[in-house]
Amino acid sequence: MTILTQLERWKDSGVISSEQHKLLGGLSRGEPFSIFLELNILLYGGILAFVAGLGWTVSTWSQQLGDVVMLTILSAMLAACFWYVFSRAAPWSPRETPSPNLVFDYVLYLGSLIWSVEFSYIETRFHLLFGQWGLYLLMTACLFFFLAIVLITASCCRLLCPRSLDVSDSPSRAGRPITTQRTGSMPFSTA
Repeated sequence: MTILTQLERWKDSGVISSEQHKLLGGLSRGEPFSIFLELNILLYGGILAFVAGLGWTVSTWSQQLGDVVMLTILSAMLAACFWYVFSRAAPWSPRETPSPNLVFDYVLYLGSLIWSVEFSYIETRFHLLFGQWGLYLLMTACLFFFLAIVLITASCCRLLCPRSLDVSDSPSRAGRPITTQRTGSMPFSTA
């Protein structure tokens, strides 16, 4: 007796539902299935664990390493996160724009959390605002609002001044676009 016939018998007897039968039948046949939710949970948990470890490292090693080293490391990580986000942001659209890849949102989230760790380190060490955490929250919200505007502006600039032209609608001399491997299609022939 095969797995599929056993599943069919269970479905007929009411042990499993038709949705369960469909899922288990697909698994037994070796059909691909989505692990999107599991990957999102792992990425989110990984970011939280990394930032918790970063906070522990900053609080434990800041006396030995010094303020300059700590702020340099945190600023470099923050710059790397924001560089990644700015370099891969999708062009501006009045409609909702999907993320370019699975990691994009999590790198943005990581950069935001690193900013928070760096900001709290600065307040803890230098007491710039003398414990008025409401002002830090306001400044952080203003920064993230500014970054959102800059992301939209950068996307608009890429929309207005693209690096390569998409000319798939323009025909060549023969009446069809010339396809190249590098840029897709060209509006004119090279002959």
